[in-house]
Amino acid sequence: MGEELKVRRKTSPVYLLWVLAILFAAKADPVLAVITYPQMGVGGGYETVVTITNPTTVDWAGRISCRQGTFSPFPISLKANGQYFSDYTPWTVAAGRTLQVTITGDSTLRAGFLRIERVTGPADTDIATSVFYRLKDSAGISRELIASYPAKPSMSAVFAVEKGATQDTGIAFVVANPPDFSPNISFRLINHEGVTVQKVERPYEGHTALMVGELFDQIPPQFLGSVVIDSPVELCVLVLRLEIIDGNIQLTGNLPNPMPVLESGIRVMRFRPIDAEYSNALDKVIAVASSPYALHIYDPETNTSETIGLSGLPMSVSVSADGKQAVVGHSSSFSYVNLVDKKIEKVVPTAFNCYDVVLAGNGYVYVFPSGDQWVKCYRVKLADGEATELDQMTRYTARGRLHPGGKKVYRATDGSVTCFNTETGEITYNHQGYGPDLWFSQDGLRIFLSVGQVLRSSDLAAQDMQPNGNLQAMLSCVYHLASTGTLVWLPISYHHESQPGRKDDLNVVNYEDLQPRKKIPLPDFPGPHQVRTRGMFVFGNAAGTKLVLIVRADAGSGLLDDYGLMLVDASSLVN
Repeated sequence: MGEELKVRRKTSPVYLLWVLAILFAAKADPVLAVITYPQMGVGGGYETVVTITNPTTVDWAGRISCRQGTFSPFPISLKANGQYFSDYTPWTVAAGRTLQVTITGDSTLRAGFLRIERVTGPADTDIATSVFYRLKDSAGISRELIASYPAKPSMSAVFAVEKGATQDTGIAFVVANPPDFSPNISFRLINHEGVTVQKVERPYEGHTALMVGELFDQIPPQFLGSVVIDSPVELCVLVLRLEIIDGNIQLTGNLPNPMPVLESGIRVMRFRPIDAEYSNALDKVIAVASSPYALHIYDPETNTSETIGLSGLPMSVSVSADGKQAVVGHSSSFSYVNLVDKKIEKVVPTAFNCYDVVLAGNGYVYVFPSGDQWVKCYRVKLADGEATELDQMTRYTARGRLHPGGKKVYRATDGSVTCFNTETGEITYNHQGYGPDLWFSQDGLRIFLSVGQVLRSSDLAAQDMQPNGNLQAMLSCVYHLASTGTLVWLPISYHHESQPGRKDDLNVVNYEDLQPRKKIPLPDFPGPHQVRTRGMFVFGNAAGTKLVLIVRADAGSGLLDDYGLMLVDASSLVN
């Protein structure tokens, strides 16, 4: 878990305040030229000592600023080389030299954070800093010395928790850099068996220090487990462990472990997918794109694509249950494609747009048009193009998918979920669930809706489309990886537009109980500058050993080729 610092002292309210007030340090992104120690304490007899070493051959100049809460100033004095200076004044550490700065306050102990900002000279990664705190008595003799250490900012982290009669766990955190919006920080309490006990969200109101009992009101008096932190902005976090023995406190400060980050294995794609599905028979992505109009048979292992030209702009694609045929929807027709021979078998004209299509195994294509109000859906016979209205009109757009069993087509709209039995023609509705998109588990027993609802899928009408859980999120895509017993999903990215600093995460949950396992932030999109990555589609390869992710660069990136593909080992989801 990283470096430790320990101190023993008799229990006192002032000391407990100090415990939560000072043991915390972190370093910000070096690109921003700021080193952040998000927790410091001065006043009430305590002083903070900062040491900066410049081992390079070039002078380094910067300034120290000390703030509390949300960057509010508080009364301090800074002294170096016998001279006082303000926190706005730049000062220099000459090449090869070391400078020590002492920070003192008034008679009141105050907690805050400290930032060392580079003005000129070497990068922050090239200089060394250290911080310690000491309590001096009236004679000026140090009676207590507590060291601190740097911590790397992270948007997701996990730490162990133990709570009992003689031990407790605390946490201190601060944003690495001031955000331009008001983020909510999520904390999830997990017991030693991996079951989530409680999840809370707190609005960020400045730097914070508290015990886990103050954070979770459902934590038992005796508890062993962990806490997972998720934040839309980078946080600097320190974990505190307290043990009280015979009136003495032993304090240990540790860094949390950052949650795993996917290695930057994004391979840029040379086309922009409009819609995509996966063929297990070919073990390839089947995607449609414009410029030019084409269906792509894309090999994720080699990052190569075979194309089949299309007669019009594609709107959607559906792959058959056996993975050897596909249907592509157009504005007034659909194309029937032989994926094995790589050719268009026929183009079937329609009197309606084919916003979404489903290639069923009964010789029909199910078509779900789009519209600005109420629209009807159709079943179109492949042999002669005969179209049959299926049911009542649906509002706006709908998405449909073929059930893994191959005998049912399900449709999701903004008001209901519908099942079309492709053998009997029976149509059933469920108004408890709604879309506008849906996906299935590999075993066909569950339906996952884009609003986070989970429904059962069953051949028994009384059990079909009945509630079976909730993922508590808006989903852009879902995949059940049966080989690892996990479910993965990606969020709908437009919910992040009000939080421009937020990254997309690959979310991993247990399939059986839908309990979260981990969140893995997507790496930045490759390019000449830092660009966040958004998830678009997620599939699994035929062997069940890898996830196949199609991602894109954040809107406004300015990149011409802004779509990419990632392969993720299935084993990384459970290890």
